[in-house]
Amino acid sequence: MDLNRCGKEMNIITSWTDKNPGRRMWKCDGNGTQKCRYWEWLDPPICDRAKKIIPGLLKKSNAKDEEIKFLKKRIKDKRIGAFLFGFGVAIVLNIAVFVLFM
Repeated sequence: MDLNRCGKEMNIITSWTDKNPGRRMWKCDGNGTQKCRYWEWLDPPICDRAKKIIPGLLKKSNAKDEEIKFLKKRIKDKRIGAFLFGFGVAIVLNIAVFVLFM
């Protein structure tokens, strides 16, 4: 189905609610200013066990994504710190050489 009862195109979107995690549906795309709010499930209902397991897995996955993002920032900050330290040491050595040999 790609047209709904108002004749407008519909998109496939995915529900991530606790009751319907990962379940896809057709939803009215509207005409740019209005939507008829029509929607229809594309996938069959999810079993109760999956309803309990999927939200927990999503939360764990999202937590890991946040941890990865944090650690990447930390690595970047450490690289910048190491660069600045090395740059500072190079300046001090250049000054020392200049003073000793002038």
